[in-house]
Amino acid sequence: MSREILGELQNALTRNKFDRYFADPLLNRAQFLDYYGKKAIECEVSGVVPDCRDPKANKFLALALAAQAEFIVTGDARELLSMTPYRGVHIVTAKAYLTVIR
Repeated sequence: MSREILGELQNALTRNKFDRYFADPLLNRAQFLDYYGKKAIECEVSGVVPDCRDPKANKFLALALAAQAEFIVTGDARELLSMTPYRGVHIVTAKAYLTVIR
């Protein structure tokens, strides 16, 4: 993870569309973020990647390259999905990723 993406995750989890995944929306979200923050490996991203048509998605490409990731798992970024593989990084949906790791 990068600090920028952790911040985006925190922001995204406040959206009402995620309420159904949490019994106590505020407490469970805070617990999830705390757990994620402890388990995720923070990676310093020094470069900028301008390759995606969606400028907001470039930070995920930059992180994947900096972390030497094998996969980017995305749920809503069609622009990212259309770029797979990107410099050796496979960009897949969560469903596709689950079939790969099984």
